[in-house]
Amino acid sequence: MKYFSLRPSPSALRPSPFFRRGVTLIELLIVIMIIGLLTTAALKAYDTSLQAGRYQNTMRTLNEITYAIVGNPDLVSNGIRIDYGYVGDMGRLPDKLQDLVTVPSGVDPAMWHGPYLIQRVAESPNAYLIDAWGDSLIYNKDSLTISSQRGMSILQPDSWITRKMARSAADLFENRLLGVVYDSKGNATSGSDSVWIFLEYAAPAGHMQTDSQPYGNANNFTIGGQIPVGNHPFRARLTFLDSPAETIVVRKTASIAPGAGDRNWLEVHMPVPFR
Repeated sequence: MKYFSLRPSPSALRPSPFFRRGVTLIELLIVIMIIGLLTTAALKAYDTSLQAGRYQNTMRTLNEITYAIVGNPDLVSNGIRIDYGYVGDMGRLPDKLQDLVTVPSGVDPAMWHGPYLIQRVAESPNAYLIDAWGDSLIYNKDSLTISSQRGMSILQPDSWITRKMARSAADLFENRLLGVVYDSKGNATSGSDSVWIFLEYAAPAGHMQTDSQPYGNANNFTIGGQIPVGNHPFRARLTFLDSPAETIVVRKTASIAPGAGDRNWLEVHMPVPFR
């Protein structure tokens, strides 16, 4: 007969290799510190990404408003810029950003071809007035700037995001148009013919005005000096002195670019020879 002892064997009293001792306070603190460092790093990375996204969205808004006011120079057709924005239509800067969306008072409504921020207004009616930090944009027509406070204080302009619309007001509103008038044979006008030139553009007062002058016998013409940027209707009228009833009018579009100076050039070719 075999007897079984209830006493544990010596091997059973030895610690098992799988036995885990308790976590000490120091180890727990180290784990907590590591988690804290990782959390801080993650929050900093998130904040950096968030600020970068806000900056990009705000810059996109400032660019859109700038293009709405003075046009997008990258929109070109057949070598001619086709977009001059609000200034090109109205001959002046908007008094406030809301003028880009609704017709301003005291002007001819036929001159206003807005809204000039169609897509952004369609997404949210007031989205164009605030930056990505939720602050109102600052529009300054005197300095030709649109600014975002970038979540900073209004007393910290050095930290703002600022978009300048043009180098100077003169670039936008003090331009000239130069050109030449030829007949169908490529000759300049002679004293026996009468050629007048007309340029129509928006005046700052809120109406259309026309500059006109006789072409004379000069090699080319210069008109304006206070012409705003934009695509403006131009016409040259030829009247034969020996037959006043015989009048020919050629119509063209004069593209006045900002700060182009004497590079705003237009050639006009009459369909008949001068006499």
